[in-house]
Amino acid sequence: MAFPTTPTNGQTTSVNGTTFIYNSTNGTWTRVPADAYSSASFANGAFLAANAAYARANTQILIVAVNDDSSNVVVGSSLASFRAPSAMTLTSIPRATLNVASTATPVLNVDIKLSGTTILGSNKLTIDQNEKTSTTAATPTTLTTTSITDDTEITIDVNNAGIGAKGLKVIFYYTS
Repeated sequence: MAFPTTPTNGQTTSVNGTTFIYNSTNGTWTRVPADAYSSASFANGAFLAANAAYARANTQILIVAVNDDSSNVVVGSSLASFRAPSAMTLTSIPRATLNVASTATPVLNVDIKLSGTTILGSNKLTIDQNEKTSTTAATPTTLTTTSITDDTEITIDVNNAGIGAKGLKVIFYYTS
């Protein structure tokens, strides 16, 4: 079987037993990993971003250093500020990492904003005492927005710096 000649965005097809999905933004067909595909993975012709295997296969990473690896993290607004390099769709919650963990409370607390508005739920991105990553946070966060338009200003605020934490970086996972 050949690819359809007039596909619609999110349309799937099978060629020689391999499933592909069409992206009308760039006019390409992308192979869907066998472990990612099920008919329930598609709704209204669009691939669900929640399908982790597909998202991982197409995710790009952007790492932003909030401070250097040997300096203590400090509290402040817009400690890192940059512009989105392209239109981006976040595929998962950004991750905060440290070079040196905080040795005491308060818990390190980070907020991420698009043009001054947070993209995180009421609980912000946190790194617990004696840990170096937000992935194991006792109080997880959620995303309130996943869509970032090209050239949007993105800022990173630190609401609580912990004690002795050094080398804060925020990692964004996205597709463009």
